[in-house]
Amino acid sequence: MAANQAALCLLGMCLFGYIVAPPLYWHLMEGLAAIWPRSPLHFICPGTFDGTAEAKRSQALESQQRADMALLEAKKLSSQYQKEADKCNSGMEICEEAREKAEEALSAQMKLTAMWEIRARQKGWGEKVAKSHTRLQGNLQFV
Repeated sequence: MAANQAALCLLGMCLFGYIVAPPLYWHLMEGLAAIWPRSPLHFICPGTFDGTAEAKRSQALESQQRADMALLEAKKLSSQYQKEADKCNSGMEICEEAREKAEEALSAQMKLTAMWEIRARQKGWGEKVAKSHTRLQGNLQFV
């Protein structure tokens, strides 16, 4: 009993981590990218460059930051699409199970109908229907 509860708790924690961890990771990385630039040019002494080199360095840093932000946004969207795909797959599994149950119910109903039809024929139902059908066709021929 305790092992089942522990396994269920572990499964719940894993599911929670699967759902919550990616958005938290991307949010944290965005914050770090905004605060801490990754370029090694950041650590070089500014007096070693002239004005154009400094402008190029600044443009390169801005370009790198935009690229990092675009990458993080793409990863966020990818994570969201993956979650939606997982939901869709889950929905498809539920629909497939419902279809299988409906097929089983239909099969059982057809068996029950066949059994009642056999009983009705044993009681003369088919003969009465055939006679009334013949009379109906005869009346239609004379009209």
